[in-house]
This record gives sequence, C-alpha cells and structure tokens, in this order.
Amino acid sequence: MQPQKQYNEFIVALEDLKLPESTFLTELLDDSMAEHIQEEFAEVLNKVKGIIQPRAGYAVFHPGEFSIHDSYILCGLEKFNSKKIVTRALERSDYLYVFVVSIGGEAEKLVKKLMAAGEYLHGYFADIIASAYTESCAAWVEKIISDRAAVAGEECTMRYSPGYCGWDVEEQKKLFSLLPDGFCGVQLSKSALMIPLKSISGILGTGKSVVREEYQCGICEMNDCLRYKV
Repeated sequence: MQPQKQYNEFIVALEDLKLPESTFLTELLDDSMAEHIQEEFAEVLNKVKGIIQPRAGYAVFHPGEFSIHDSYILCGLEKFNSKKIVTRALERSDYLYVFVVSIGGEAEKLVKKLMAAGEYLHGYFADIIASAYTESCAAWVEKIISDRAAVAGEECTMRYSPGYCGWDVEEQKKLFSLLPDGFCGVQLSKSALMIPLKSISGILGTGKSVVREEYQCGICEMNDCLRYKV
C-alpha cells in the first residue's frame, strides 16, 4: 500500500526566478567579446523569457511513511538505492519531499529551430539560458520548502537528483511512481528521460535534527558532473 501523499503544485512567476542575468552574461562573455555578440545574447535571453512556463511541485512524506538506511531509502513500495552520500545527507530528516520542476517545452523547441536554421550561436545561448532558468526553478521550490521548514523550527537539506552522487538515473522511474501522472507537465520516457528536457526532479528532507551540509563533491565518484565540479 502506497503512503498517503500530500501534493503541492505551483505556477512560478518569472520574476520569482532569481537568475542573476548581469553576472550570468559577464561569466559567459568576457570583455574581449564583440558588443554585437553581447546584444545577440540579450536578444535570445528575452526570447527565452517570453516563452518559458515555469512550474514546480512536490509531494511530502511524513514520519512513518519512509525510512532512510545506510545506502538506500524506503518510501512506500519503492526502494531507492541512492547510495551513502545521499542517505547521509537525509538520514536525520523527519519529512521527505519528492519534487519536480520544469520550464515547459517551448525553449527546447526554440533551440531545435535555431539549430536547424544554422543559427548555432543563438541555439547555444538559448539552451544554456533555458538550463539556467530550470536550475533557478529548482532553487525556488527548495526555498519554498526551506521556508516552510523554518517556520516549524526545522532545517532543510540540499536537494539530490537521480543521476548524481552515484544514484542511478534509472531510479527516476521509482521517483515518478510516487507522483501523479504528468505532475508539473512532466512525463518520463522508457529510458527515464524527463520530457520536457528542461526539467529537474529529486528529493530533499527537513527536520529539527537536520544539519544542512554543502554538496560533498570531494568524495563523489562521478567524473563527468558539470553541475558541481570545476
């Protein structure tokens, strides 16, 4: 029997996504880049901002509905082989949150359209901007959960996703089995790929004994993680 679940789903306002655009632009284009390239980037940025449809949501699991072990997590009928980095981060959690965010599929269509037209630079710009907004959407839902926890005197862990910290991306299927079909407009392919592509899913925990620790990149076994490694 699956545990009773509480769902929360949000339409996220663009102005609530704290994307540091000036810093983002500065990091991407240094002073040696031509001014017209910077103008083209700003043009693509505005296009992406005009078409994305950010959505975020989560299911919360209460004490007794899940258990965290040395290298795996049990939640309902699902066993997540999430490995020790994740379980150690979550082990003191009183509540477990399964979340999904997405900015919709229009940015992905724009990228394909630009690439098909041979506008490779604009396509590249559109892709990285869309990815940045997706990450910002995940940070937004994390803050929503963290703020809720703070009201109750609780701390919030960092968020963890299948595909990171040794956690097999195939377990995305187990994660989505705990959510309604099409939650936040996201579906899974047979290969556990999220559709739309600009989506993020994962888990985090809250609790009075939680100690929030930064990502343990130094002990992670992944060699190809672009998100946290330099």
